[in-house]
Formats: sequence, structure tokens, C-alpha cells
Amino acid sequence: LDICTIIGNLMDNSIESCEKFKGNKFIDLIIISEGSKLILRVKNSCDGKLIKIRGKFKTTKQEDGHGFGLIQIDNIVKKFNGYINRSYDDNVFSTYIKIEYK
Repeated sequence: LDICTIIGNLMDNSIESCEKFKGNKFIDLIIISEGSKLILRVKNSCDGKLIKIRGKFKTTKQEDGHGFGLIQIDNIVKKFNGYINRSYDDNVFSTYIKIEYK
């Protein structure tokens, strides 16, 4: 359930970002299992209209009921003592997650 929550939120955010982007749209999802580690990396096109507060990306969605996906992902990564990195560079938004499972 936790993995589905992570992937669902990552894909939902990537799709929405691509819908807003005017240039070459893409989503690149990689999932790797190495022993007891799971690595997820998503890269997608992005217009760069992002909100970053105290080093953390925040939702840009204005409607009620939005903005919980990033928090859910962060909580799951923390639950599994994992690592997450989000970055933006040259119209590409990237999320890298590594968690350990047993």
C-alpha cells in the first residue's frame, strides 16, 4: 500500500506538471529493487513555477483537498528510514527515493 501511495502521488504530480508544460513533455519512471532496497526515480518536464520553502518543495495547487501527496510521500520515506531528494533544473523536475524494506 505504501509503495502504491508513493508511485500514485509521483505519477499524479508528474502528469499534472506535463499538462501545464508547453514544450517537449515526458515522464521517466525507474523502479529498481536491490536486495532489501527499493529505488524510485521520476523525472518529468516542468515549467519551473515551483514553490520552495526552507529547502522543501511545496504544492502549487490552490484547490482545497490538494497538497497532501508530498507530505504522504515524505511520511512513508521517513517510516522506512529512507532517503528522498527532489530537484529542479532546466525544465526537469526529479524525485529520487531510496527505502529499505524487509
